Amino acid sequence: MSAETNKEEKEEIDSYTRKEFSFASFRRTFKLPDNVEEDGVNANYHNGLLEIELKKSGRNQAAKKEIKVD
Repeated sequence: MSAETNKEEKEEIDSYTRKEFSFASFRRTFKLPDNVEEDGVNANYHNGLLEIELKKSGRNQAAKKEIKVD
């Protein structure tokens, strides 16, 4: 995930002009588990909230084991 913002302000007064520029960037990376489908990843970023949808594949699923407790 990455995001960038650019901002420019300009103020003109009789004897001078003032300009301000700001630039910010953000980048985040992480590793996905082996049982996630690479093509099944969707992400949305809105109002400061990152929502990530991961679809699991059938690979590397642990075998189910039943344990009896007496």
